Amino acid sequence: MSESNTQKALGESEGSPLADNCNNSPMEQLESAVAAYRSVCQQLEDLRNQMQEFVYIISHDLRAPLRAIKTLADWIVADYSDRLDQEGKEQLALLVNRVDRLNAMLEGILEYSRIGRVCEPIAQIDLQSVAQEVVDLISAPGHIKIGIGPSLPTIQAEPKRIRQVLEHLLTNAIRAIDKPAGLIQIACTDEAHMWHITVSDNGCGINSGDLEGIFKIFQTLAPKDQCPTTGVGLTLVKRIVEVHGGKIWAESQVGVGTTFHILWPKTILQTDPKAQAGAGR
Repeated sequence: MSESNTQKALGESEGSPLADNCNNSPMEQLESAVAAYRSVCQQLEDLRNQMQEFVYIISHDLRAPLRAIKTLADWIVADYSDRLDQEGKEQLALLVNRVDRLNAMLEGILEYSRIGRVCEPIAQIDLQSVAQEVVDLISAPGHIKIGIGPSLPTIQAEPKRIRQVLEHLLTNAIRAIDKPAGLIQIACTDEAHMWHITVSDNGCGINSGDLEGIFKIFQTLAPKDQCPTTGVGLTLVKRIVEVHGGKIWAESQVGVGTTFHILWPKTILQTDPKAQAGAGR
């Protein structure tokens, strides 16, 4: 094949972008590549924002008809329960339960869509004090002891988000306790440029094959009809940690317990103020 035919086969005909780029200096080629990279990044960012907005709108708008169904079901229970047989009452109770569960799932999706889009200013957070506040708030059963520290550090974080992380991990640990004397421990160690936060429990543990799936949205280890949660909590925790530049994983042994590990950056840059656009939602 002649040189001219080879150029045509490669798309290097006169006036083509490839031919133009090949004729440019190395600096011009670099500038062109950087511009193309920035363009792709902007397109990806636009798509991400559109997807988050879509998720918000869908989950928000679905709640209106769901509320109407719930209102109607409550009305039937109040006015017609004495006319229903036992099976009818059980079916109606199941309907109300499913509506409540779906509403909780939609609320979880809404909260997920807000992470990274609706932001607070990064603040210095006394993790010891915040952990104690969350422990007092969730009020664990009497047979479960929650240990804090000693001396958890001051970290950089969005106040609301770090509270959500601790609340979801602690409530998850409380549900996992299957022993007469439950123990949950919150600890933190210094690892170079990261804080290594751990939340450990002596609960039932998780099979190794299920560890990856626990962070997927709506995934629960128990059948959904038997599970009091929606399977959103750990997904929110993972999203919050990653948005702040951290990493989360779990280690577990069946019958012994589970430890959640979080690597949390010591320095966190403030999120783009444009993310505040949805702050009123």
